[in-house]
Amino acid sequence: MYDEYLEQHISLHLKNQDDEYYKFGYRSFGPYLFGMSIWLHQEVRKNGLKRILFLARDGYMVKRAFDLLFLGEEGQDKKLESSYIYASRRSFAVPTLKDSRNLEELFTKYPYLKTHFGKALMKLGVAKKDVATLPPSLRDMVFKDTKELLAHQEAYKALRQFFPQIIQNSRQEAELLQAYFEQEGIQGDIAIFDIGWHGTLETALYSLKDQLNINSIRGYYAGILPRRAEPVLEHSKGYLFDRQHDIAYYKFMGVNFPIFERLFQPQEGSCIGFEKEKNRIVPKLEEFLHEEGSQDQINLLAIQAGALAFVENFAKEIPANSPYWHKEDAKFWFSGFQQVIKFPRASEVKALGELTLENEGEIYSLAAPKGLFTYLFKPREFFRDFQKSWKGAFLKRLLKLPLPYYQLLKWYYKLKI
Repeated sequence: MYDEYLEQHISLHLKNQDDEYYKFGYRSFGPYLFGMSIWLHQEVRKNGLKRILFLARDGYMVKRAFDLLFLGEEGQDKKLESSYIYASRRSFAVPTLKDSRNLEELFTKYPYLKTHFGKALMKLGVAKKDVATLPPSLRDMVFKDTKELLAHQEAYKALRQFFPQIIQNSRQEAELLQAYFEQEGIQGDIAIFDIGWHGTLETALYSLKDQLNINSIRGYYAGILPRRAEPVLEHSKGYLFDRQHDIAYYKFMGVNFPIFERLFQPQEGSCIGFEKEKNRIVPKLEEFLHEEGSQDQINLLAIQAGALAFVENFAKEIPANSPYWHKEDAKFWFSGFQQVIKFPRASEVKALGELTLENEGEIYSLAAPKGLFTYLFKPREFFRDFQKSWKGAFLKRLLKLPLPYYQLLKWYYKLKI
């Protein structure tokens, strides 16, 4: 896993009374944040960029680690500025629809994701009261993809009805986004950081760059693997994987650890757009479904605290000329995380399995199966819960047998990690 020096550092700083969440943050998440921040700083400086934008929400923890290392009192980098700006797939993509001439062009720019048709309409800017006029059977329908959606006669008719409203809303949102960028002083040559995975936000920004007064964009990601080789993303780089290296990690991350993104996020809802409040442009945030002060929230904050404690402690204890300041090797810094994903201890399975994540307005446990007896009579529930889980831990908690769970998953999903 790690080398001897790093293992000794972790052992010295972790105490037996520290809970599993803090330990996981310190041992596994913290080193990954440290290594990625080192890589990010070197990449930005190498390309002569003076400002990096950490996109909400996934850029939150990386900005905190980055600032601890390079923009704190001791490591002040006066030539570089870091900013946390509100962003989301929806808030950047919807403004790009303003010049769409038809539904086919609209959904090329903003592909339909598998969700309820009513929710998809509201994401496009159709008023809730208008969506409510549709038959419930249509509102609740979930299409497989854009092609199936546009082929459905009733859905297509509703989309044509709401098309003018969608375009009008897109133009209004584009003006607000432009005002937000002007307010934050974002212009010229910029670098952005986001988790990934397909560079959707960067692609949306690029299509609006003239309106936003942006000359060029360099995207940096935890990992990026665009579905197609888009020229817009030609200079973008992924830390753990991209089109040029270690592509197998994309599938590995998708199959094994759905909680990954939430570890990076603050305790607030996603940005769904912008609005004017007095003389300021402020983000509109979705309702945050995780209950404030809940045990789940406390546990997640413990992971984040442990991770930042590692970044701060390790930076203070290694000398300025230490090779660790130049060690960009993502697989080295990710190896602690990878070990937990593949071969978690029983205590890690129990603790981390209780964490939850949010998807399309629902809360799911990372790995908290209902029990064999339940699934025997309700096999559909098993497949639903399994698909949304950290799969190795889910099976380990469900079956409670000493089986090679990761090897079975590796064979089934044809993983190469």
